[in-house]
Amino acid sequence: MIGLVLISVFFRETRPDDTDSSGPLLSPSRYWIVLKEPVFLYHASLCLLSMAVIIAYVTSAPSWLITHQGLTMETFTKWFAANAVLNIFAAMTAPKFMEKFGSRQALNLGLMLLVVAGALMYVLSGVVSAWSYMVPIFMSSFGFAWILGAAAGKALEPFGQRAGTAAALLGVFQMTGAGALVSLTQRLGLQAPDLMTLHMLLLAPALLLLWSSTGKRLHTVYSK
Repeated sequence: MIGLVLISVFFRETRPDDTDSSGPLLSPSRYWIVLKEPVFLYHASLCLLSMAVIIAYVTSAPSWLITHQGLTMETFTKWFAANAVLNIFAAMTAPKFMEKFGSRQALNLGLMLLVVAGALMYVLSGVVSAWSYMVPIFMSSFGFAWILGAAAGKALEPFGQRAGTAAALLGVFQMTGAGALVSLTQRLGLQAPDLMTLHMLLLAPALLLLWSSTGKRLHTVYSK
């Protein structure tokens, strides 16, 4: 609250005073221009679906590993920390990979990792052990980091002066949309491995679309 008051009193508007960024902030047309762009919708949906995998994992893993599989808090913490380290490493390697091979290859690899992780989670769902649950999670953490690294920038690329509006909507997709999706799927009453399988495999259609001629148009160097 104090921060909000200070910003309201002492910070001036930083938006450029031009025709693209002027006008009321809550005008529906401001957001509709972004939402009707297929490039944004495709890549924002990828961010939503991949973030949903992470949210589903974070919310279901403690109950599954501690309550159902009997892990101690200390052991669970080690598994959780190991996944966090892998996720950080993946986020650090994604920019270098994209610089060398391009964002399309990074996105392709990230989506393939998540889909394969979903299939592996399904195959191992009957095995009662921490590794059978966490190995697919490790794979998904790499996939998540590479998808996010490749998709977020592409979602904003078409907009120039409207990048702020596009970034705000991307945040809504990524956090609010992913949270709402996980909230809905958790009401299906699935066990944690089945829930994770569902969320990982929801990215399979996006991977098939990327391989299609439409996907090649959606994820290219944008120019207008």
